[in-house]
Amino acid sequence: MANNAKNQKTINFQDIFYIVKKNWIVEIILFVLVVALGFVYTKINTDYHQAKADVVLRAEIGSSSSSYNDTVLSKMYLETMSQLIMGDAIVERASEIYGAEEIYAGNISVKYTEDSLLMTVFYNDNLPEKAVDKLNSIILACQEMTE
Repeated sequence: MANNAKNQKTINFQDIFYIVKKNWIVEIILFVLVVALGFVYTKINTDYHQAKADVVLRAEIGSSSSSYNDTVLSKMYLETMSQLIMGDAIVERASEIYGAEEIYAGNISVKYTEDSLLMTVFYNDNLPEKAVDKLNSIILACQEMTE
């Protein structure tokens, strides 16, 4: 046991400071390189723009005149509609409507509160015009699907 204690090496703060002081040029070069790469990455990485649309859900129960039941039913549809909007069927149909480029489900986000009939749909793209046009295509695809 005493043999193991003699064979163990310890390092103290003076040794670390000596190593840092000895290799300061290499460390400065690495620091500058990392900062330069970060700067280049931020210049290459494009900004994105977000289009936003508020959608009011309305569920109709045949010829029922009970607006209370329609409201409750619409509130129940919030989660289903949010999943439907980001689903493959809507995304594929919206891509067909938009035509030029494909619409990606990963760029779509939906926000709602359970006590409201209002759902907010967002679409992110690198150009503001494209974001708005693609979001309009998604909403048209939803309207087609629910009619």
